[in-house]
Amino acid sequence: HNSGGSEQQAYTVGRTENVRLENSNLILEARKDGYVDGWTWSSGRIDTSGLVGFRYGRLEAKLKYDVVSGAFPAFWTIGTCAYYPNIHGVQKSKGTQWAQNGEIDMFEGRGTNSEIAPGAWFNQDDGKGNLNAVFGSKSIDASQYHIYAVEWTETSITSYIDGVKIGSYNTSDIKSLNRPHYIILNMAVGSTGGYPADDC
Repeated sequence: HNSGGSEQQAYTVGRTENVRLENSNLILEARKDGYVDGWTWSSGRIDTSGLVGFRYGRLEAKLKYDVVSGAFPAFWTIGTCAYYPNIHGVQKSKGTQWAQNGEIDMFEGRGTNSEIAPGAWFNQDDGKGNLNAVFGSKSIDASQYHIYAVEWTETSITSYIDGVKIGSYNTSDIKSLNRPHYIILNMAVGSTGGYPADDC
């Protein structure tokens, strides 16, 4: 699926230039190659949509990314009641709409911004619109490996970087953050990652 808004990538299927294992590392690579008609960038995304969802527990991954303008990688979840059926071409999610289905961000790289701020989006179906929860923030060198994690319970979500707690949020009365979610790892281009340089 390809995200809308100001993101510039087309995610590909079964293409090792964008998704591969290399020396036991998962590589998600954005390439300025015009592989998909109408899209300058191709890129990689994997998720557990339609395979497995979970509610509560600990999620963590050891990640790094090329800290350049335009890079917008993420390790996150979204409610299992939302899914994106299209491969090439933007299409809105089916079922419950974002962010009524909830979103939890363990990690979101934003170009050259050194601050990582895990958080969530939610909507209580009460007409207040989409709300943002930040679990804390920390300035780090994201070009080096760090372990990003959240612990999710019936009452709270707590974030960690390299085993150090950086913040927590009370979610006991937030319906969309107490629904089953599926896991996503992706390498987007643009949006809050900034605009990629011509020679990127």
